[in-house]
Amino acid sequence: MADLSYAEGLYETPVRLAYTGLERNRRYRLIARWAGEAYALPMRLTGDGVELHPFRARDGDRETVETAIPQNLTADGALTLEWHRPPGVGGGGRGHQVAQTWLIPEPFVPTASGAER
Repeated sequence: MADLSYAEGLYETPVRLAYTGLERNRRYRLIARWAGEAYALPMRLTGDGVELHPFRARDGDRETVETAIPQNLTADGALTLEWHRPPGVGGGGRGHQVAQTWLIPEPFVPTASGAER
């Protein structure tokens, strides 16, 4: 049922999602559920303006995409994600459709000195 309700960007406006209060020394991964109905424009994901994956075509109407988030992007305790459609494609203006997201903290990994990274 969650795939039937989604955030959608129109024209050149990205879908934007902001996280705050993140653990500064923690690694994260993003799982995003792309939605839509018979609509498959490629999507590009950025985090704080840094490309996390280039434009990539969707495999179908609905798809789950997992992306590692570089630790330096969450070092300040915040992260802004943006999904973009290709610029200048025109059409009816419908863009990218994101139904669900999970920002999942990765376990701490001890280093040889005993400190965690």
